[in-house]
Amino acid sequence: MKKGIMTLVILGCLVLGGIFLYLKIDADTTPPEIHVDNENLEYQAGMDEEQLLEGVTAEDNRDGNVSSSLEVESIYISEEKETATVVYVAKDSSNNVAKLRHAVKCKEGSLQESDENTEQEETQEETSQGENTTDETVVDETVQGDSTEKQETEASSDQKAQEAKKLQEEKIQSLDAGAPRIYLKEYYVEMKVGDTFEQLSYVSDIQDDKDQSGDLYKRIQIQGEVNTAAEGTYTLTYYVTDSENHMSNQAELTVVVGKGETDGSGNV
Repeated sequence: MKKGIMTLVILGCLVLGGIFLYLKIDADTTPPEIHVDNENLEYQAGMDEEQLLEGVTAEDNRDGNVSSSLEVESIYISEEKETATVVYVAKDSSNNVAKLRHAVKCKEGSLQESDENTEQEETQEETSQGENTTDETVVDETVQGDSTEKQETEASSDQKAQEAKKLQEEKIQSLDAGAPRIYLKEYYVEMKVGDTFEQLSYVSDIQDDKDQSGDLYKRIQIQGEVNTAAEGTYTLTYYVTDSENHMSNQAELTVVVGKGETDGSGNV
């Protein structure tokens, strides 16, 4: 039994080895040949690839004519600008790449004219860039000015919010031990005309030594109103009384309705 298995393994290895050897021998590793049959070809600035490929063909030992794969890879101009070396490439179906460097004459005077045109274009481009830079500088300064003004406005709003919060916290600290305490999420907010505003959404917490916050929440009193349809500064006063008639601090919320940018909602 073991001998039979070993025999099969050996035969399998021999078959695989034979297939590998066949594929290696049969593999196409020969690149095509490129031929240039255009003695009158002269290079001049601005020539396209189609003109440079006139009279150029590529033949492969297996695929035959592969001229459709021909491309101009690059062009090198001599220092004297009298000759140009055109590098042609072609490939067959096995991706064997052929490369041919072919020297051609440069058309007299064409490269000098090209240099002059290039210099003129560069001068015009530099002038245009200078004008664009001036315009961009003006725009950039305007944008920076708007950005700075916006940052200053935001900083001012944050400062007012911090000051309002500090004042309300001082009121809470001065309360008697048995008095309930009402906290707001914000004490200073800004919104634009038309924003939605819900008074109770600004209540953060209510604490008392005896009553539950859920019961106290139902007894919240709010003085004042906010009209989001009209610009102005509004003040709301929140307070609550517990079951023993102890009155909480009077938490004040300042609401500024204007034309400034907000998230579109007055809710926290």
